[in-house]
Amino acid sequence: MTINIQNIEQFLKQIEIVNYKYALLAEKQKFNIFTLLCNGSEEVTLHSRFIAELLNPMGSHGLNDELLKLFIDVIFQNAEESYNTSKLKEARVSVEKYIGAISEDKTTGGRIDIVIENTGDKPIVIENKIYATDQENQLLRYHNAYPDAYIFYLSLDGHEPGDYSLGSISVKYVIQRSYNEHITTWLTRCIEKAAQYPQLRETIVQYQKLINQLTGNTTMADERQELIKLIGQNENAKSAAKIAENWVHVRWHTEYDYWNEFYKITKQEYEMDDRVKCTNGWLDSVIHGKRNKNPWFGLQFPICKFNDQDVMLMIERGWEKCYFGIREPDAIRRAQMAQIISDDQKNGKDDWWVTWRYLEPKINFENFSSNDNTLSLCNPTKRKEIIDMHWAQVKEFVREVKEALKI
Repeated sequence: MTINIQNIEQFLKQIEIVNYKYALLAEKQKFNIFTLLCNGSEEVTLHSRFIAELLNPMGSHGLNDELLKLFIDVIFQNAEESYNTSKLKEARVSVEKYIGAISEDKTTGGRIDIVIENTGDKPIVIENKIYATDQENQLLRYHNAYPDAYIFYLSLDGHEPGDYSLGSISVKYVIQRSYNEHITTWLTRCIEKAAQYPQLRETIVQYQKLINQLTGNTTMADERQELIKLIGQNENAKSAAKIAENWVHVRWHTEYDYWNEFYKITKQEYEMDDRVKCTNGWLDSVIHGKRNKNPWFGLQFPICKFNDQDVMLMIERGWEKCYFGIREPDAIRRAQMAQIISDDQKNGKDDWWVTWRYLEPKINFENFSSNDNTLSLCNPTKRKEIIDMHWAQVKEFVREVKEALKI
């Protein structure tokens, strides 16, 4: 298909006008109670608890088992088996269900994000993944606790769990579902069901907006219709098709260029640890792969010594906004450094990090299309400006850490 570049440029200018108009409207509807009161990606304290409250027939929403029925209709759509919904009124919904201490071989125990049982059918077990990493044998442990249950792996995009989480069970025993498709669809139906309950309805509307932000589905219905109409004009459909056809390549090259240009800058001052360096194959597996995606790459290098061993700084991609900090797998050394580094640096992430911070401006390669800062990286000049800002933050952080460690 031959495309006139001028037609594409004109088409993009028309889209820019539409975007600007709806950006102004979105700015006037910015208020969201969920993002004001908590981190929008908190799986347990926000998402699991809110979803479980809507699913609970005895929940404060007052709609009995109606929202649970809608949920089951959505998540079992296209599943191999149907679900009996005749006795849902007596269902018990648990959040962070404790199934015992994790055994030494990690095949039993732990906590399950959401469990739905006493339904008149098999239990439903939900592993809720926003950005958190898989845990060893996590799904195997859930299967051992509830061998007859339907196990759902719920993520933003519906990707499959990795072998690390599955353990010895096959992926065919786990049903993948996504916030982008299934939770969004369910929430839309909940909003319709709650039409005559304004407080409940508006709360669900705000939660759905948060999900749309996390999944990159932020286009308003009116804006979507205007864009569809615009694409139907002149040769715009051909231009749109050509852009869509090449978008995954734009994404790939933009991220590859970011990490490699950043690498060249850091290499001028530090000895790089290439074990976590972004490579063609690593990036292919994350952007093009369907299973066992490993987004834990970036830049790593020693910044100083502590007790005669290297202190490693890492700038990491992960599933969320990119971040950097002191990464230390040894628990004793990690605790020693954490006691020394000042409180305002203790932004704790997990068992691997002494301290960490988000890069500013924030970028999220996993949510590439919905983040303005990330999209700016497509432009080589903007990319250099952002990398320079990121490097300045890292250098200041290194100075603070060295000062705290008296180095």
